[in-house]
Amino acid sequence: MARALRTWPLITPMTRTLLAAALLAIGHVSVASAAPAWCKDATFDDDYKLEDLSNKDLDFMIVAYAQATCKPNAEAKASAAKIETARQAWGKKLGMQEADWAEAVAFANVGARPNTFITLSSKDLSQFTALDQYWAIKDGLKTSTGSSFDRRDYLADMFEPNLTEAGRMAYIEGCLNTSTVGNVPAVVYALCQADVDAFDMAKFGRQISADTAHPLDQKMAMRIRAYGLPARIKEHKANVEKIWAKDEAYKKVWEAAAKGRAEFASRMAARKDLIALATRMDSAIFFGSRKMIEGCEAPTQEAFDKIIQDHVPAALFDGVEKDIPKPYDPSQKDETSVGAKLAPLLLDIPEVSFIAVPYSVCHKKSPTTEYLHAAFQYVPGYRGPRGAAYTAIAQAKIVLDDMNATLSYPLANKPFTQNVQPTASAGGVVKSVTEDGDVIVVALEKLKVKRTECLKSHETNRVSRINSDGSVSYERVCDQEGTVTYDETPFDFRFDKRFKPFLKKGVVFSAVGDRRLSSLLVVWPSAKAKTPSSVFGQAVK
Repeated sequence: MARALRTWPLITPMTRTLLAAALLAIGHVSVASAAPAWCKDATFDDDYKLEDLSNKDLDFMIVAYAQATCKPNAEAKASAAKIETARQAWGKKLGMQEADWAEAVAFANVGARPNTFITLSSKDLSQFTALDQYWAIKDGLKTSTGSSFDRRDYLADMFEPNLTEAGRMAYIEGCLNTSTVGNVPAVVYALCQADVDAFDMAKFGRQISADTAHPLDQKMAMRIRAYGLPARIKEHKANVEKIWAKDEAYKKVWEAAAKGRAEFASRMAARKDLIALATRMDSAIFFGSRKMIEGCEAPTQEAFDKIIQDHVPAALFDGVEKDIPKPYDPSQKDETSVGAKLAPLLLDIPEVSFIAVPYSVCHKKSPTTEYLHAAFQYVPGYRGPRGAAYTAIAQAKIVLDDMNATLSYPLANKPFTQNVQPTASAGGVVKSVTEDGDVIVVALEKLKVKRTECLKSHETNRVSRINSDGSVSYERVCDQEGTVTYDETPFDFRFDKRFKPFLKKGVVFSAVGDRRLSSLLVVWPSAKAKTPSSVFGQAVK
C-alpha cells in the first residue's frame, strides 16, 4: 500500500486524459460528446421516443433525429454511433449539409408544424428565392387589383431561365395532381414532361440551403416534401407509357410539346433583354410596383417596334383585303376586317406573341394594347418554354382515334384584366390630315352611295297588320320611285401625332381603336398597292 501511494503522484493529468481516451476506445468507459453547433437553438425537451427514428412519417423521424442528437437521453446515448450513422445517411437523402441540420432543430422546435403564413422576400420576380418560387407557382399570385392568378405554366415560365428546382417541383406537383376523372390529362402531362425529366434532387437541396430569406422550419418542410417526389415521378412515367400505348395519337401531343420548347429555345431563350423586360412587367402586374412600371414606355415601345421590323414579313398580308369603305351589297359575303384577319397571323410569330404582354402591361391606355388584348386573350402565348409547348400542341390539331375522347386544354388566361373587345379594324383612303391640339385628324375620301327608293306613296284600305296596341296598319303603295344619294363616308379618325409621317393624302390605312383615339395598324402606299409599307408604324420588309 505504501508503494502504491508513492507511485500515484507520478500519474499526471495528461496521463489520466490519455488513459481515459484509451479505455473509451476499447469500450470500457462512456464519455458524452458535445452536441453539434447546429443544436444551439434547440428549445425542445428530451421527452421523446427513440422508436420515432424509424417512424414511417418523415416529419416525426427528422424531429426524432434532431432530439436524439441535440438532447440525447440514456437510450439515445447507448445507441449514439448508430444514430449518427443513420442521421448522416438521411442528411444525404435530403440534400443537407451538416449545418443544414439547424433546419431540423427549428422544425422540431415547432413540433413539425412550421408556420403556414408565407411572406415572399421580394417584389421583384427576378430576385425570388427557391421557396418564393415554390409558393408562387403552387398557390398562385394576386395581381395588384386583387384578383388571383394560378395558371402554373405561365407562372413557371416567368422565372425562366432562373427557375429553381423548388419552383420546378411546384409545377410538377400541379401536373401530377391533375384529375384523371373523365379525360386523360394528356396536354397537361405533355407540358410538364421536360420538367419531370429535368428535376434534380441534389440541385434542389443546394438551392434550399442557399435560401437565407425564409425560416429554417419552412426550409426543412420543403426538403421533406421533395423527398417523395422521385417516387411519384417514376410512377408517373409508367402511367405516361400506358397512355401512349392506349392511342398512338397521344404520343403526338408529347412530340408537339417538345417541338414548341425547342422553338422557344432557338428563337427566344437567348433574348435576355426581352425576358428581363417581361419579368419586370410581370412584377409590376403582381405587386403594383411603381418602381417597376416607371419608365417602361420607352424600352417596351423600342422592343415592340424592333420585333415588328424584324419579324413581320410583307408576305403575311397576301390575300388580306384593305379596309376601304364600300357600299353595302347583301349579295356579297361578309368580309372580315384587316385587324381580325391579321390578329392570329401576328400571334403565330413567337417574338410578337412574346412582346405583346409586356407592351400591353406598360401601355395600358393605348388602342394598340386593346387590340393585342383582344387578340391574345384566349391563346397560350410564348411567355416561356411551357407556353410555347402549349401553343405547339394547340396548333398541331391532333385527333384521337377514340371518337368519344377529346384532348382537354387548361386555361390560357393572362395575369391582368382583359376587356373583351373585337379585333376589328377600320380605315380607308386618306383625303386630308389636319392637326387638332395634341392629335391629328384624318378625313377619308368621300363615299357617295346612290340607292333607288320610293319618293311618293299612298295608303290603301287593305289591312297590313294589327299592332300590339290594337291599332291597325294599312298597306302603302309606291307612286313614284327615284334615286337618292347618301354620304356614307366614315367618321374622321384621330391619331397620336407620332403617326403623322405615315398618313399622307392617297395612302390607305387600317386602324384600331375608337372615335376618341385610334392607332395605326397597317398602311398601304395606295389603293392599288398589294404590299403594305408599314405595320404598327414600322416599315415592312
